[in-house]
Amino acid sequence: MRHGLSRNYWLEFIFLSYINHEGGAIFLGGYPDIRESLAHGELSSPESSGI
Repeated sequence: MRHGLSRNYWLEFIFLSYINHEGGAIFLGGYPDIRESLAHGELSSPESSGI
């Protein structure tokens, strides 16, 4: 899954799984292929998302 399923796959994953940040770190949660496990997975729709 180096390139993801669509052009914006990893960008969308980071957006939907963002939990917090501090210092030089961004904290993400969830699994890319399980929408319900993402912190903000409810914001995505199956039709518009490659995730």
